[in-house]
Amino acid sequence: MDSTLQRCLEVPSKESIDSQTFRRKFYNQQPVVLKKSAENWRPCKIWTPDYLKVAFQGSFECLEVLEALDNEQFVDNADFTSKRSISPEIFVDYIFKEEEGFVSDEMAEKQRLYLRTMSMPDILYRDIAIPDQIKSLRSKIYHTKDQEANSVDKFACKVFRQDTMQLWVGTKGNVTPLHYDRNHGLLVQILGEKQVILFSHEHTSSLYPFPSYSSKSHLSRINFRKMKDEDELLASFPKFCRAEPYSCVIGPGDILYMPPFWWHDVTSRDNCISVTLPWDMEPSDEIPPCMLR
Repeated sequence: MDSTLQRCLEVPSKESIDSQTFRRKFYNQQPVVLKKSAENWRPCKIWTPDYLKVAFQGSFECLEVLEALDNEQFVDNADFTSKRSISPEIFVDYIFKEEEGFVSDEMAEKQRLYLRTMSMPDILYRDIAIPDQIKSLRSKIYHTKDQEANSVDKFACKVFRQDTMQLWVGTKGNVTPLHYDRNHGLLVQILGEKQVILFSHEHTSSLYPFPSYSSKSHLSRINFRKMKDEDELLASFPKFCRAEPYSCVIGPGDILYMPPFWWHDVTSRDNCISVTLPWDMEPSDEIPPCMLR
C-alpha cells in the first residue's frame, strides 16, 4: 500500500460546490470530496457510541457482524469473512471502548469487526432524511434540469432511500479491498477517518479483476498489503504499473462522491462510523465499454 500511495494523485476536494459545477466536472466522470458538507448534519452532532447503542437496542435483538478471515479484509463473501451474532451493547462497547482496555468474554482481543447494514434502521434514518439536509445535498449534486416544486422529493426518493442506504460501523484497520460498484455512491463520514484509494474504470484491465463468471468479479485480485514493495507487486501483477491511483482521506462531515465502476479500496484509520448513499445509473449515463461484461 505504501508504494501505491507514493504515486497517488489527490482526489479533488471542494469546500463549496454548486450543482452545475458538479454536473460538468464530476458527475459520472471523476470522484470528488465535498469537504465538511455534512458537518452540520444531525448524525455528525449526535451519533455518539451511547446514542448508537440505544438506537441498535431499539431495532435489533442481535447484530449480525462480519469477521475477516485474515482479520483485515472485509467483503460479504465466504472467501473473505464469516458472520457472528452479537448483542448491540457488547458490539458498541467492543468497538469504541477498545482504547479503554475493554475486552468482552465473547470476543478475542484485537479481533476486528464490521457492521454493514443492508438498509438504514428507522431511528437512524430519521436523523439523516431531514428536509434541510436533503436540500443542502441536492444543491451540490442535483443533476437533472427538472426545476419543478417536487424535485426535492424526487431527489430524496433517488438518493435518500432507506432500503439502499447502508450504515458501516467498525474497528480501526478494517479494509474493504479493491472493488467497484455499478451505481453512483456517496460515502458520508460521521466519526473517525478513512483512507480511500481509487482507480478509474479505464484501468480495469491493469487491476486484475476476478473472472466475470465469478461471484467475486467486482473484486481485484491485487492485495497491496501482502506485497512488501512495488517490485514484488509488479512481479505478480506487471500491468499494474499502468494504473493511475487517486487517494484521499475523509474525516467527520466529509462526503466522497464515487462514480459508477470506479475501483476503490477503503481503510479505516480509526474506529469509524460511515453511511453510504447509492443510487442507480440513469439511461443517459454512459457505461464504460470495458465494463460491459
